[in-house]
Amino acid sequence: MRNYPMGSWRTNVRLGVPSEELIKATISPEERRMLKIYTAQADAVVLLPDKVVIVEALVRPEWWKILQLEEYAKLFRHTPEFRDHWHKPIEKVLLTTIESPFHRAMAEERGIRVVIYRPPWILEYMATLPGRKTRPPGGLMGVT
Repeated sequence: MRNYPMGSWRTNVRLGVPSEELIKATISPEERRMLKIYTAQADAVVLLPDKVVIVEALVRPEWWKILQLEEYAKLFRHTPEFRDHWHKPIEKVLLTTIESPFHRAMAEERGIRVVIYRPPWILEYMATLPGRKTRPPGGLMGVT
């Protein structure tokens, strides 16, 4: 919200299209709209004049979130409501609270920007977690 113009971003954005089998099984337009619950959900999508930004946010950097972002970029280009933006480059952003050189290297290899975001409320929450939960899985591994 702080980094992009008002009205350019949405949160909890459904990406992709339901399978043909599910669409054929529906009877009404209401049922077809409901099928979106079977698609992927990005934490945020930002539509700018020159690019699209897809954001996945998490407390700890987890490697599968990197894969999710890659899939979200593919699914974006198949989501009919974003057809007017399919031609734009997509910037993928992993928004996390903990620095991990291992995960940063893995993300950067795939063209994903890592942003560390540690507002006071998340620090309070993290203080309630056991120590092992405040370190990212693989976070102490060396970068190869």
